[in-house]
Amino acid sequence: MSKLSDTVLSEFFGDFADMFLTGTGVPHILVALKETTRDAVLVRVIGQMENDTRQGQTLGQAMTSTGKFPWLAWTTVHAGEQAGQLSESLGVLAEYFRRKSDMKKKMVWVVILVWKAIMT
Repeated sequence: MSKLSDTVLSEFFGDFADMFLTGTGVPHILVALKETTRDAVLVRVIGQMENDTRQGQTLGQAMTSTGKFPWLAWTTVHAGEQAGQLSESLGVLAEYFRRKSDMKKKMVWVVILVWKAIMT
């Protein structure tokens, strides 16, 4: 299985944060996300996380056990769980990965423009 892209991570954490604010439990949120996610890798990862959280693992532990989330993501979720600020932590991660994805796209355009300038 491949790693999750920044765009996929941004959408996952943003949607998770929104659903968590409704008071829905983590396993139920994972079920809903699994049903609505289009990324095949993320669907498998969410399925594993759903099983792990139903067996008593925290969201941070379940994320870690998949091996698909960056260190920053699962440590931030773990800290949010410990501090009672999970929703805020999820929102911060959504914004971080959105900005990171946007920056990568901008960098690609810069490289293309520089390459075109050199080639002409």
